[in-house]
Formats: sequence, C-alpha cells, structure tokens
Amino acid sequence: MTMSITDCAVRFVRDDDGQDLVEYGFLVAFVALIGAFGWVFIRDAIRDGYIAFDTAEQDRWEPPNPG
Repeated sequence: MTMSITDCAVRFVRDDDGQDLVEYGFLVAFVALIGAFGWVFIRDAIRDGYIAFDTAEQDRWEPPNPG
C-alpha cells in the first residue's frame, strides 16, 4: 500500500511518539540559555567578591620578623 504525501503529512502531525523528548530538549536548551545569560551578569559579582576577599586576607597578613 502506498501512501500519498498528504497521508504522510497527516500521520506525521498526529503521531506523538518522541514528543516528550522534544519537549525535554527544548527545556534543556531554555535552561542553558538562561544559564549563559545569567553568567554574564553574575561573573563580575563573583570576581569582585573574590578580589575583595583576597585583598582583605592579604591586608591581614603580617610577615614575620626575620631578626
């Protein structure tokens, strides 16, 4: 039995096998995009926090008296 192009298209549209995989793929892509955009905004805050911490620790350190 041969199927026409219309029959194939209708069958393709009605068939929902693998739909959940596509939805999970979209969800993963969305989370990845949000993470990438979020990283742009938080990376400077992380860097500034580390620099402030390191500066404070370096200021607290007193070298021992060599004498």
